[in-house]
Amino acid sequence: MTARVYPAMRLSLRRDIDAPASVVWALLAAFPDGQLHHPWVRRCQVFLRPGQPLGARRLCAFHAGVRWSDQIIAWQEGEAIVAQCLQCSLPLRSAQLCIEVVPAAGARCWLRMSLVYCPRFGPLGEMFDRLGMRWLLRRALRVWQRQLASLAEGEVSLGLKAGVTGTTARRSKPDSAIPSVTATARSGLRSVA
Repeated sequence: MTARVYPAMRLSLRRDIDAPASVVWALLAAFPDGQLHHPWVRRCQVFLRPGQPLGARRLCAFHAGVRWSDQIIAWQEGEAIVAQCLQCSLPLRSAQLCIEVVPAAGARCWLRMSLVYCPRFGPLGEMFDRLGMRWLLRRALRVWQRQLASLAEGEVSLGLKAGVTGTTARRSKPDSAIPSVTATARSGLRSVA
């Protein structure tokens, strides 16, 4: 008898942000500030070597009682972060999150979050995924994107009010030109061995 292999599920969300990629990246690079980035995070504990984002681990406790622990497994400065879920109170066998910041025309950028995950418990986990877990994960990513956009756009408006200028327009890439999670992880990203 052979065991049935359940396919990995994939969620991918893209958001246009009215802020330069450098501003959004600065917020993402502040890995320890999980509470700043996501309004659902109640407490965030980070295990980080100074100056070494690669390999950093984070344990987040959400208001709904969900616990999530992840580790950065790939980091491309200014462009992408890939984090692997180490432990989660949701029934997930595995999960990998890729966050990409892509400059667009003008002082704008795209923020794309892709979550590839595999539910636990076979057919029961698949059913749970369809009944609510996929919706919850998608909503959590959307809330996170909205919060990052709000913070980034707020920083830009504060900077413009203070007279800070100097953002340059960068050529935008079509969505098809943005590499996928696996292609990004295999390409120029430094990764944990």
